[in-house]
Amino acid sequence: MIRKLICSSLFCLALSAFVLAPSNALAQKPEPFKVSQGTRMAYGGTTINYGLVFSPASLKNYSDTNWSAEMYLSFGYFLIDNLAVIFDTQGHFAFTATANNFASFGPGLFYVFANESPIYPYIQASIRANWIPGGFSPTGPIPQSWALSVGPQVGVLIGFNRHVALDIGAQANVAFPVNGPTRDANISSAIGIIGARISL
Repeated sequence: MIRKLICSSLFCLALSAFVLAPSNALAQKPEPFKVSQGTRMAYGGTTINYGLVFSPASLKNYSDTNWSAEMYLSFGYFLIDNLAVIFDTQGHFAFTATANNFASFGPGLFYVFANESPIYPYIQASIRANWIPGGFSPTGPIPQSWALSVGPQVGVLIGFNRHVALDIGAQANVAFPVNGPTRDANISSAIGIIGARISL
């Protein structure tokens, strides 16, 4: 009798563990991506960019279009929860003959709207110096020059755990030449930026 009672108890315990294990696993949520004060963050991403070239005299009519690939790399530090100061860098690799390769770098701010879900919307803005190294094009040599650009970015973070998140975003960029042979402004947009953020 006692043997049967022990066997029945063990069977009930095993059955309870089998039934409750999946529900407990589902109840456990992944740890939220870390965006607290003092956190360090690194970001890398890439996209295809489409640009329009405007003359300062007339922003209604554009004089040229261009396509390029862009690489993004930035480092940040959260001054307070959800708000980080960043140093943003970009590499711009032109597909069209009338566009230029260039590198840009500068400071910015990153703010994430943290919530209970693993998906966080965010906004980012940075001011960067663009360095155009110069070279040759079908129209002649391109001298080295500088430009100032402003680049707001919006997107969402999809957190895998406290330290890694997928980043999907879009960015608009406006560049104003500081020196060089042209004073034309360049307005570009990058939709579908795919990257990753790491928090430490």
